Amino acid sequence: MKSVKNHNPAFIVVESVTHAGKTTLVGGLTEALKKEGIPVMLNQEPTSNNVFGMLVRLMTDHISLDNIHLNQVIEDLGKSSFSWGPSNAFYDMLHLIMNKISRKEPLDFLEKQTLFMADRRMDLEHIILKRLGWGISTIQDRYQWSTNVYGMMQGISLHTINHWREIIIGDKYCVPDLTIYIDVPVETVIHRMKISKKHFDENETKGKIERTIDTYCSCIDLAKEKNERVVIVDGNAPPEAVLQYTKEAVMSLWR
Repeated sequence: MKSVKNHNPAFIVVESVTHAGKTTLVGGLTEALKKEGIPVMLNQEPTSNNVFGMLVRLMTDHISLDNIHLNQVIEDLGKSSFSWGPSNAFYDMLHLIMNKISRKEPLDFLEKQTLFMADRRMDLEHIILKRLGWGISTIQDRYQWSTNVYGMMQGISLHTINHWREIIIGDKYCVPDLTIYIDVPVETVIHRMKISKKHFDENETKGKIERTIDTYCSCIDLAKEKNERVVIVDGNAPPEAVLQYTKEAVMSLWR
């Protein structure tokens, strides 16, 4: 196994629209870096190591909670202790969420975003930041851009998203050392969805994907304004070429 000199742990994020090849890339990139002797781990959200992540997974998988599991979730949410001491606004929102869950009422998108952000806070504090402190780099499958994009697609302003991020995550927020965006045109996404035999309304889906891509582009522009490091990868290229290009971009962090 090779060894990289002067390796400082890095927080590397991969973002993209659906069907861009992100899952393939993050897995391949993690293994490629390990072969270079870089201590690295792949991280994905929602997590499965705290009540917020587990609840988000239940919602995203459209799994209904029976009474036993429902009572356990409510109890765990009520007992959750947070070392960062969030504001009353967070606890008020959490109380509202718990009441809705107990009545089996659907959560609105901001309430869902609150659970996502609480899961991320726990993930940052107990997993990501600890790994970085131990000298282990992290490849993050989706991060704040996805939160911004899917929030804004639901009509939530970026100001509101950032406001709640500050309330819930605060100073534990970790700015990526590098964000990789896989760029694919809407036609490629539609083609890949057809290959996967996924049923969808093509005209409606095309419009939604176009808006999603445009919103990701606004995230790229904003990150560049803040002098954050961003690499855009051509997702239409063969997977091995995408991996090689991305690997070289990541390796440049240690040169």
